[in-house]
Amino acid sequence: MSAIEAHADTLAAMIVEPLVQGASGILVADPADLAVVGRACQANGVVMICDEVATGFGRTGKLFASEWAGSDFRPDIMCLGKGITGGYLPLSATVVSRQIYDGFLGQDLGPATFYHGHSYGGNALACAVALRHLQLLDEWDVLSHVVTVAEHLGARLDASIAGLDGVAEVRRRGLMAGVELAPPDGAERWGRRVCAGAVRRGVLLRPLGDVVVIMPPLTSTGAELDRVVDVLAECIGEVWAEDAG
Repeated sequence: MSAIEAHADTLAAMIVEPLVQGASGILVADPADLAVVGRACQANGVVMICDEVATGFGRTGKLFASEWAGSDFRPDIMCLGKGITGGYLPLSATVVSRQIYDGFLGQDLGPATFYHGHSYGGNALACAVALRHLQLLDEWDVLSHVVTVAEHLGARLDASIAGLDGVAEVRRRGLMAGVELAPPDGAERWGRRVCAGAVRRGVLLRPLGDVVVIMPPLTSTGAELDRVVDVLAECIGEVWAEDAG
């Protein structure tokens, strides 16, 4: 907050992945801290950009992760993608506040015009898929399901993964989880080795260095998440036995 206040005159914008930094290894923030950043931006006239490409459309248990920061938190710009179509087709969108939108109003092809476009802009098929996916989120009450199974996933990770040899920390928000590994001295490529072992057992996990990322489908069942956790525990134990024995 103090940094925003100190540099407000030279800041073009503040951009965050709300609550979860995915590519940084599932680093999780508190909603109250996000709310403080939002208030600081608003008070100092700094544009707030929320990158909801990974966190949006139900991944954290709300339609957008920024909603966890409270009803007063309103990004000026939101970057959306991935989950907008449920992953079936590539599509992205940029959503802006009325203030940003009005900044580009004026004479047609005039000085305020935002000249932007590309060959696949407004792809009709992708937009139709996105529309149907958004309908299904409501029809299947997906957000409520995510809240329920995410708590189940968290409990299983705490019980079966957090205390294992070779595990430094478990971080989670909704159905975004990261298991940070702690390899013994001299051990290499633990993340890849653990995930390769999981693939051999029929579970697809992704390593970000030595952080194993768990990003299951939003419609996953408790039994499916149990299998993910059980396989992960087995694979961590396997590499630990190989390198620490």
